[in-house]
Amino acid sequence: MRGAFVRGLVDIAREDERVVLLTVVSDSRPTVSDAECVTLTELGHGFYRLVARFGFTEPPSIERIAGCAAMLGLPIDVGATTFFFTREGEQAASELPMAPWRRQLFGRTFGRAALTTTALGIPRERVVEIRTSDQ
Repeated sequence: MRGAFVRGLVDIAREDERVVLLTVVSDSRPTVSDAECVTLTELGHGFYRLVARFGFTEPPSIERIAGCAAMLGLPIDVGATTFFFTREGEQAASELPMAPWRRQLFGRTFGRAALTTTALGIPRERVVEIRTSDQ
């Protein structure tokens, strides 16, 4: 499955200008300055790794991420970008050793949690959710 996913990303990179792999991290500080908000790594062939950091008192925002990325030379038009999204926590939790009642409670709680895309303020029509066969 992962091989097909990577091949799909390469095909997307051929059609579009670039593919940005975004990770959002909650920092241990209450706030993070715009200068420290994102780190950018060019991976080659139109691929970029963008790590966004927000303080634990700050709501994460795709608009702020885009603004900080632009300051580093990577402009992102949120309204014209397609965001591919997976619920990584759900997949990782299935691999943890848990009592059945805890797994069930986690599943119910996780399912009610706001989608990361909603929390970031990403327009719903710009999101494609990727699910694997084990999700």
